[in-house]
Formats: sequence, structure tokens, C-alpha cells
Amino acid sequence: MKLKLTEDLIQPFLPPELERATFEEAALSCFGHIPTLMLTAWRVKHRVEPFLYRVAFTKSPTRRPTRDPELKSYVAREIFLQKLDGQSSVEVALAVRHLFCDLGAQDLKTTLIACNGITDLYILGVVKNDILPILEGLQNLRRLTMVMQTLLEPKSMQLGYEFYTRLTHLELLACEFYGSSDLNLTGLDFFSNLTHIAFNLDDPNGAAAVHDRIRRDSKLQCIVFFEPVDPIREALDDRFVVIRQTDYAEEWLRGAIVGKDYWWLAKQFLAAKRAGDVDRTLCYRITDNAGVSWECETPDGQ
Repeated sequence: MKLKLTEDLIQPFLPPELERATFEEAALSCFGHIPTLMLTAWRVKHRVEPFLYRVAFTKSPTRRPTRDPELKSYVAREIFLQKLDGQSSVEVALAVRHLFCDLGAQDLKTTLIACNGITDLYILGVVKNDILPILEGLQNLRRLTMVMQTLLEPKSMQLGYEFYTRLTHLELLACEFYGSSDLNLTGLDFFSNLTHIAFNLDDPNGAAAVHDRIRRDSKLQCIVFFEPVDPIREALDDRFVVIRQTDYAEEWLRGAIVGKDYWWLAKQFLAAKRAGDVDRTLCYRITDNAGVSWECETPDGQ
């Protein structure tokens, strides 16, 4: 029996909103099947293909030595840069939400201008001041990691008011040319909606001084220091967390893809601390254990 295709048969049977939700859920739940889903129909391809570029990871080498299959749901450096140069560059750029940048100055500038829908940005390496106006144009940016001297030096504190009000999570990286004593943290007062801050210091003895400068900032809900850090009595500040990070790039991927990065770890620890499950008289280190659990220990291992 030969079936005759009619207009009714080739039209979708589900309401458009339900069909879209179904395919998007399928794409998010199983990243590896997105290419197969794209073969279903042109309209499905149009809806699910952007999920391939939601997380862009440009660190070199591209191939990450991870055994976690969940952390493979990203577009790698070479493919990403090729896509930005291709015919579908606009669609790819607009799809990016999480971006890890380990690029030269010109590629960094071009990439940030194109990917203006970013919500989460990690910039590795020293950043020139001409990047700052581009960051100001990222209307959806909420989480930022970059070298602290570039962002906080006085001549940088001239960006538009909206830039400082957008950020809620900020990680500041140390620069080899500056010590912790050189930091000008008064610029943090500009970030009026900042609730989470993290410091990657080059000086283990600098954490106490940095913490003393920001501890009176009542808007901060979580203050993270990465090891190596000198011991600080956590009883002084319910928001204080020290994390022993095993792989910063992999942890960023875990946060971008499944939402369990060091901010998530810190949240679990602080919840336990405030519930009375953590001894407030001791100093703790949270160990990143594949992003699915955390453990606390005193600095001397007791």
C-alpha cells in the first residue's frame, strides 16, 4: 500500500511550544545525541544546534584528560574558532553562554565582541585595558574570572555603571608582576550586586590582609580563597571558605555543564557550617573531589 503524503501528514502533530520544549530537553539531557536530533527536521535543527555551542572551551591543549562523560558537552578550541570564521558564525556566537578564553589578544577581542550573550566568562592570562570596554558591552554577564590588577586598578574603574551592577560572582586571579600587598581592593565597592567573590593569590600570606579589607562588606555572601593560604580562624566570618582545587579548568567545565563548580562546593560547606555540622573553632579545607562531594579537614590533617 502506498501512502500519499498530504499537507496534514507533514505538519507537526504537537503544539509548537510543546515540541520545542521536548527537543530542547532531549538536547540538554544527552548532549551526544544532538547531531542525531538535528536530522529530524530543519525546524528541530534550528532549535537544538545552538546547544552544541552553549559551552565554549578554548584552552590549549583542547583535549581534556577527564574520565567524566558529563564534562564532554562543550565545543573545543579548534572547532569553535573555525565556526566563528564560518558561514554560521553569527548563530554560533549568539549561542555561547559559558566561555573559557585562553586566546591571544586579537582572538580574545574578536571572540568577546562576537559572543555578546555570555553569562559566564573565564579569561586566562594578562588582559590589556582595551578589553574592558568590550566587557562593558556584555549585557548578560553575571560571572567573571580574570586578572585582578587589570580589573581593579584605578584607571580601569571608569566603566559604565551597569557593568558593575551586573556581576554577582567574581574570581580574581593573581598576576606574577604584583604581590597581594599591591592590591587596590577599594574598586570592589563599585560592584553593588556582587554576592560571591574568590581570590587566587600568589602570596600564601596575603589572604589575611585581603580578608581584613573585605570582611565588612555586608553584601558578600561567600568569600573563597584557594590554596595555598595561611590559616585564618573561620569563626571570624561565616562566609569564609578555603578550597583545595585539583583542576581549575575541569572544575570550570563542571560548573558550566552540570552546575557543580567550586561555588556549589562552597555553598554546601557554608550550609553545613550554619547548620552546626561544622566545628566553628577549627580551620577547614574543602577538597574538590570530582565535583560531586566535598570533605573538610584541618590544616594539620587532624
